[in-house]
Amino acid sequence: MDERDTRKLVSATNVMLLIAFALFLACIYLTLYLTKTFGPFSALTTLTISTILQELIALIIPVVVFIRYKRFNFSKYLRIKPAKLGMSIRIFFLAVSGYLFITCFIVLWNIVFGTQFSYKPGLENYISNDFIGTMGMVVNVAVFAAIGEEILFRGMLLRGLQPLGNFKAVILTAFAFAVFHLSFARLGYTFMLGIIMGYITIATGNIMYSILYHLLHNTISIFIDITYLVQNALSATEKTNYILAYVAIMLFSASIMYVIYISIKDQTKAQRESEQQRLAELEEKLIIQNRVKSETEEYILEDDTENSEDCLIETEVNPKIEMKNYERTELLSLRNEFDDGEYLTPVRIRTNLTNLSGYIVFVIVATCIIIATVMGYSPFQY
Repeated sequence: MDERDTRKLVSATNVMLLIAFALFLACIYLTLYLTKTFGPFSALTTLTISTILQELIALIIPVVVFIRYKRFNFSKYLRIKPAKLGMSIRIFFLAVSGYLFITCFIVLWNIVFGTQFSYKPGLENYISNDFIGTMGMVVNVAVFAAIGEEILFRGMLLRGLQPLGNFKAVILTAFAFAVFHLSFARLGYTFMLGIIMGYITIATGNIMYSILYHLLHNTISIFIDITYLVQNALSATEKTNYILAYVAIMLFSASIMYVIYISIKDQTKAQRESEQQRLAELEEKLIIQNRVKSETEEYILEDDTENSEDCLIETEVNPKIEMKNYERTELLSLRNEFDDGEYLTPVRIRTNLTNLSGYIVFVIVATCIIIATVMGYSPFQY
């Protein structure tokens, strides 16, 4: 992909972000309309309607349209690959330590800016005492939200912005993820969460681990809301006195996260090198097999005798030369793994306002909505 095509890709990605945001706002108003016209619904039913409209339809449809329009391979462009058990375990421990980090960050954000954000007050109306209701809550908030948001942000947006550089792509994607939530109280922690999940995607080359991290984080937040406990157990003075403790916990959990992250990078690198070595071995075996068959066929054409036919039969069944069916399948899989296509290797370009025009418009509109909401003029009043 040359520089011109790369710029078009980046610009198109930002335009699709703007379209997704417009569709997201439309779905919010559609949810309010359905609730007022056909309601009142139960809290869980309302949550389900809003989740399906906002998280799945509004976020995933623009991605599908974009990839189909560009004629990209869906799974390759979004980096959708099977998750491995060993890496998934690392992501689990990363999510646990990351939850401690994010929780302390939220508490400090509340102290500095005077907000009162915690997960529980916003979710307690939806959590049912019965098993089915609780699982419905988990599916809506954890599963659907993780899939929809990760496909848009760590899938389409992060991939489309990577020609600007990994660092810029992660930061811009994380900030878009933060303002997309349209909440000043959630702005800081969603930004940090976006950075973590962005680097997970880049380090592993697999969006499934980012989805898994997001799912685990949301699930833990539903059942264990430490922020809510701190908000209600401590007075304003006590919260301030414990600032050093929050910072210490943040640093401790950040160090654990860093160790796990390095382990993830090393594991991914080792796995990649092993797969490349295996691919080279299979390619070499295929070359030898084809060369032997070609030489044998030429020999048969020159001297079509019974001995020559016997030689051909022996060559075809020679286990050292003939590739097994499972080896052919493995070879095709590895070729598919490393053959990303030209559209996944765009040239590096500089960041400018033209490339990010759609992104800038999105941030301005989202910021205005956040400011209006903080000032008490929420646009989401039907």
